[in-house]
Amino acid sequence: MQVTLSELRANTASIVDRVDKRSEPAVITRRGKAIAILMPRAQAVANSDELTAEEWKTVRQGIDESRAQIRAGLGIPLEQAKLILRAKWSKQNEKSKRR
Repeated sequence: MQVTLSELRANTASIVDRVDKRSEPAVITRRGKAIAILMPRAQAVANSDELTAEEWKTVRQGIDESRAQIRAGLGIPLEQAKLILRAKWSKQNEKSKRR
């Protein structure tokens, strides 16, 4: 699901409810560019439980680099980002189902 920042401001409760009920993240956009992801708590917890302190450090570095790239106009198209994230989440869900 893709939601503009204006839509999020106006309809926060209903958007959060949709994310929770559908167990699907919402990509928040500003002026057509993805700026954040709102994800169900279960996904966030599952992802955080699997990372070591060193992995979290790497994630934070990646986020910082991504922010710098976005500021410099070097981001990737939203649809491409969605495909990458869906593939990543699918792999993570498969791993958690095996446990």
